[in-house]
Amino acid sequence: VADALEPLFHALRIQEADPERQGETRAGLVVALHHLINERASRIHQLMSEGRLEMAVREGEWLRTVVEEGRTLGVHEEELAAALAVARPIMARLDRARTGGS
Repeated sequence: VADALEPLFHALRIQEADPERQGETRAGLVVALHHLINERASRIHQLMSEGRLEMAVREGEWLRTVVEEGRTLGVHEEELAAALAVARPIMARLDRARTGGS
C-alpha cells in the first residue's frame, strides 16, 4: 500500500488533470490511506509492546507525514475519520511514551 502513495500524490499534484480524474485519484488515495493508517497503527502498537520505542517513533512520524501530505492534496479529515479513530489513541500513547509521560 505504501508503494501506491507516491504515484497518487504525484497524480494529485498535476494541475492540468480534469476534475473527474482528480476525484478518482483522491478516492484511491483515501482508500490507500485507510489501509495504511490501520496497518501502521497496528505496527506501532506491536513495536511499543516489544519495547522498540525508537522504531515506533519513526513509524509514527512517517505516518503523520503521509497523512498530512494527503490533507495538503485535498483529502478531508472526515474521509479518514474511521482510520484516524483507530490511530489517534495509539499515536497519543506513543507521544506519551516518547516524552516520558504515563
